[in-house]
Amino acid sequence: MSYCHAKAMAAPVRRIFAESVRRFAEASLVKGALQRAHDPHFPFDVAQLAAQQGLLGITIPEKDGGQEGTLMDAVLGRVDKPDP
Repeated sequence: MSYCHAKAMAAPVRRIFAESVRRFAEASLVKGALQRAHDPHFPFDVAQLAAQQGLLGITIPEKDGGQEGTLMDAVLGRVDKPDP
């Protein structure tokens, strides 16, 4: 899911976005996470994957190439367990 126009996202769309980020993380980030956490080098490969998913620049203004989202939109991109 490409992430655009974050400010206009309604609650159901935000839930879908959060779930898509969770699926992306489970599929692409879980494997090797511990190793990356202890590696002193920046994981450019992971940043590139996140960028391809539209996850970088969520709070950056559109005029600067971002999605002009809110901090809440960026927080929704977190990777954790869903609320029960």
